[in-house]
Amino acid sequence: MSKYFSPTLLTHTHWINKEKFLYDVDTYASWTLFVVEEGSFSYRIRESEGEARFGDLVLCPPHTAFHRKVTSSLTFHFYQFDWDRDETSYGLIKLKDTGRLSSNLDYLKRVSTDEDKASMFEHKSHYLADLLFMAGSQERALDALKDETDPVTLKARLWMERHYSEPINFQKLAGTLGISPVQLTRRFTRSQGVTPISYLTCLRLKRSCDLLLETHLTLDQIARECGYENGFYLSRVFSKRMNMSPSQYRLTFKM
Repeated sequence: MSKYFSPTLLTHTHWINKEKFLYDVDTYASWTLFVVEEGSFSYRIRESEGEARFGDLVLCPPHTAFHRKVTSSLTFHFYQFDWDRDETSYGLIKLKDTGRLSSNLDYLKRVSTDEDKASMFEHKSHYLADLLFMAGSQERALDALKDETDPVTLKARLWMERHYSEPINFQKLAGTLGISPVQLTRRFTRSQGVTPISYLTCLRLKRSCDLLLETHLTLDQIARECGYENGFYLSRVFSKRMNMSPSQYRLTFKM
């Protein structure tokens, strides 16, 4: 999961009312992300295919044929970026938090007119990181990789989702499940695609992002709500994973 938090932006383009793509099929040397603002387009990436509309992200790995066709006048954001990630992840991601997406897109259009090119690039990088964070926390941690065939892993995951705001001792958790800590890590990672610690961190960061945007709580208060000892420790984890501090995140994305 941690790899969702370290994209390096290469380019960003905002296309308005596009009636057709220049090429029906294209291949890029970097990761690409299409973020639909208005209209729709059909796509195919390997065996993944469908139609993307507002609220949808379409993610394509490097050196992979991207088939696409505009189906209604299309306004969208096009990102190219480097990403240290397994290239088996691609296709359409439907974001549940469309309110947050709309806010991001509004801010993105504003910063695109910034005459300070360095500042504009930095803000665009932040919005890309947030888009991938939303996709990561939603699809990877909470939805896409839930494997209920392993009852031990399921119990561990559900327990963390209910108690992420509390101090968690994985050795004790493994003991209550009747396995060793090493077995817990191996089984959880095989089932969920991430380690238990990474999964817990994602849950906590998702909650901290929500509190930063939806409340006026101090960083220390948010830290206690999310299972961290204090605001300093939360800030260190948040900054490492999100490539910006909690205060920057709140200032950038809060309506």
